[in-house]
Amino acid sequence: VYPEKLMVRIALDDGDVVGLLAADYLQEHKPRNNIAAPAMTIEKARETLNPELKVSNHDIALIKNELEKEVICHEFSGRINGTRYRIYINGVTGIEEKVEVIDQADPSAARG
Repeated sequence: VYPEKLMVRIALDDGDVVGLLAADYLQEHKPRNNIAAPAMTIEKARETLNPELKVSNHDIALIKNELEKEVICHEFSGRINGTRYRIYINGVTGIEEKVEVIDQADPSAARG
């Protein structure tokens, strides 16, 4: 449930918690008893992805789209040209709702 996300900062040297960001949780938390499973299968959602994406993970996620509406999505994580992405496919319509760049492991590969 991404609208309610919490972010925790951990010190790399000793593992202590050094920060907590809970504003999204405080603003967005509400009972969500009727979250339906995606109508679209994982196989159908995967067909909408770029064939070059090497999928490493799949999950189901509730996100807010560009219209600030909560939508249930298939969340795919993977790589293309050395860059990691997280791609959200609407679980009902199959529309690509959001693409997040996670990192660029090899900047020269991302340019090619």
